[in-house]
Amino acid sequence: MTRNRYHIIIEWNSAVIRAACCRRQKSGTTITDLIEKPVSFSSDEEERERVAAAIRSFPPGFGIQKYPVTLILARHQVFMRAVTLPPAEKHELEPMLRFELEKYVMFPAEEATLGYYPAGSAAGALMLLAARTETLRRYGEILRFAGAALERISVTSVAFQNLFSQNAPDAGAYALFFAGDDAWEIDFFVEGIAVFSRSLKYRSP
Repeated sequence: MTRNRYHIIIEWNSAVIRAACCRRQKSGTTITDLIEKPVSFSSDEEERERVAAAIRSFPPGFGIQKYPVTLILARHQVFMRAVTLPPAEKHELEPMLRFELEKYVMFPAEEATLGYYPAGSAAGALMLLAARTETLRRYGEILRFAGAALERISVTSVAFQNLFSQNAPDAGAYALFFAGDDAWEIDFFVEGIAVFSRSLKYRSP
């Protein structure tokens, strides 16, 4: 099957929805179109209705109902922590990661969807990511309600990491502070890998 050359990246919060149409090329990914629309909601039901309506209002040529969609979750919606695990087979990692997760979160680990990636060159060093499965289900439902096909889910920190991996030298360490529409985020990168990440949502007025 031929890989789709275009894909959509989308993110939203209680103030704005943003989307980018991207084209995959041998030299990397190029943004071909950008959309930003104001949106406001104060409940899950309002979010479903208003975000879906905003997505359906995108111009037909943008491709939101045609191309696969990557959803970027806000950092404050995702638990991230660097962990070090003993040597293990791939199929053994999930129960080990859930055990680690239970040490830090206030909800049952079985209610979370997990992800991970290598966090540096040390053996067993991983960045653990987790989000409530119900949150992911709700976001996927909003996109389906809008007629979009969700392909994958990422988080702002990982998106920043991918950006820096293409535009910054691998050696050295650097930090990024990002003040978004409804939360702030700080990330520390070492050799192009996010090794520390924190975020906090602003207080409601």
